Amino acid sequence: MNSKDVIHKIVHLLEMVIIIAIGIGVVLGIPDLFRYLMELITLEGADSFLLFQEFLHHALLLIVGIEFILMIVTDKLETILSLVVFVIARKLLIYSEGTLDLLFGTIAVCLPILVMKYVKTDKKDNKNQ
Repeated sequence: MNSKDVIHKIVHLLEMVIIIAIGIGVVLGIPDLFRYLMELITLEGADSFLLFQEFLHHALLLIVGIEFILMIVTDKLETILSLVVFVIARKLLIYSEGTLDLLFGTIAVCLPILVMKYVKTDKKDNKNQ
């Protein structure tokens, strides 16, 4: 076994450790979503808006964690682009403060979606030939 094989196995092992840690974090974060929902039901007014924003922040963070796991496991372009879309959407929904932020965020979300559409169309065209 040469040094490249050893390095490859070590990197793969480290990826698995990271996947397991992120997976545990996602599972442990799910009950908090239900706590947010229960609090949202009882709150009124401006407090409910802030809590809903925290709920979205938490939910999208869990989705990013799941997509990150999928990206490492599948190693497909579509998965990587999906992760990029979720990260941008999270930024757009949680941290945008003005119209310019929304415009740039919308453009940033559209670009990976267009790339995914192009990649899928290109694959279909290659299969038909």
